[in-house]
Amino acid sequence: MALSIAAFRQAFLDMPVLVPSADEQSAIVRFLDYMDRRIRRYIRAKKKLIGLLNEQKQAIVHRAVTRGLDPNVRLKPSGVEWLGGVPEHWEVRPLKQLLARMDYGTSANLGREGRIRVLTMGHIQDGEVIPPEHGSLSEVPPALLVKKDDLMFNRTNSPELVGKVGIFRDTTKDVSFASYLVRLRTKAEHDPQWLNYLLNSTRFWAYARSQALVSLHQANLNSTRYGQMLLPVPPEAEQRRIAEFIASAVLHIRNSVLSAEREIALLREYRTRLIADVVTGKFDVREAAARLPEFDLESGEDEPDGADFSDRADQEGESGADDGAHGMEKDA
Repeated sequence: MALSIAAFRQAFLDMPVLVPSADEQSAIVRFLDYMDRRIRRYIRAKKKLIGLLNEQKQAIVHRAVTRGLDPNVRLKPSGVEWLGGVPEHWEVRPLKQLLARMDYGTSANLGREGRIRVLTMGHIQDGEVIPPEHGSLSEVPPALLVKKDDLMFNRTNSPELVGKVGIFRDTTKDVSFASYLVRLRTKAEHDPQWLNYLLNSTRFWAYARSQALVSLHQANLNSTRYGQMLLPVPPEAEQRRIAEFIASAVLHIRNSVLSAEREIALLREYRTRLIADVVTGKFDVREAAARLPEFDLESGEDEPDGADFSDRADQEGESGADDGAHGMEKDA
């Protein structure tokens, strides 16, 4: 039988808790504050690194999809505000001329038992379509099944995310897509990976977002307006070379970003485990806290870069702990 709110509150208040002495409480607070500042500083540094890596990746992509791979190529005016000059042998064409079809997705309500997974806006991540694990339909019209190398365009989302595009690669399951996505299928003479890079390039995406209609906290970019946007179009063979170059050039950047993200996750896990060990008495921090440098609360500056607490904290902080423990300030 479920407890009432009053009974639950009383049961919570009646739970026994560990109460160290006042001096040890002060030592715990001092130690965890110190560690929290250091961990948050490391996490901020990793986030800054990720930002710089992503900027580098976007610069590589934008240069390749708007200028090609020959640094000495002669340019001609494109007549497109966001684009500037383009290689003189390229064309400038509206997106719709590169597509075999543009389709809105299904508006049917999703269930959990059907065999057909349904893509939503959250499944477009970093230029890729991530197949869904949940949300499905028993049947959809065959024309609404997604094929390999189809591009999914996010026509409705927040103003910051509307217009994102991802390429679909999974062929192991039947997958369809929701109505606030638009499926773009390229003509045979155009490379879908090249087009995916182009549509996600920084300047084009910024231009596309500027054309969306914003209402409250949501933006909409309809397929007609999107299909009329002008793009730089190299010959088919050059499209493939550009796509291959970008994939190779950004691979190490992608791996570095993934590595930094894993390090952030480990730092957060370490912080949670350390809190649990300290507040439950598994790790005695009185001696370590007494040796910590002072922290200038007015300036907000951390301890000198050379300062460190004993190796014992690193070693014992890795011991098993309650992963559900919380209590430190979130990362900036």
